[in-house]
Amino acid sequence: MDFNEDFCEELRKKFPSVRVFQEDVRKLNFDENERFDVVTCIELVQNLNKDNLIELLRKLWGVTKTLLINISNRNSLHNWWIEKRGFKKDFVFNYTPDEFDGYLEEAGFRIVYRKGIGLVTPISLFSGFMWKLMPIWFAKVVNKLDRYATKRCHLYYVEAINEEVFV
Repeated sequence: MDFNEDFCEELRKKFPSVRVFQEDVRKLNFDENERFDVVTCIELVQNLNKDNLIELLRKLWGVTKTLLINISNRNSLHNWWIEKRGFKKDFVFNYTPDEFDGYLEEAGFRIVYRKGIGLVTPISLFSGFMWKLMPIWFAKVVNKLDRYATKRCHLYYVEAINEEVFV
């Protein structure tokens, strides 16, 4: 699913057997009998406020067995930096891994896998990645520690399942 019509058309061409939705996820409704083996929501959640996120998770629980999803972590160095520098846009919402886990569980999902990605991300002195303070090579070296700091990484990735059997 994506809001961008051109991107969705490109996905449809590359993956003709995959159903691609092109719409605002906040307005998404599924048919009563729609079911999906896997739903992916990558780089989406930071555009949803808490109420929209919880509503989406509840809708997805009703239609999928497996959910692959990530958040931009409020507890990360990256988030701390963009907040401190005033780079964060009003339409961006960050959640902590513990908050996010709770929302998934409230919706009925069981988390089966977690991974942190990017303990350190390239940050810059100015908006638009100008005058890098932390270069990419340094981030790559430090990020070898990602697996030890899952809940401190910039991106928090989760695989969750719906254990209810679809009839």
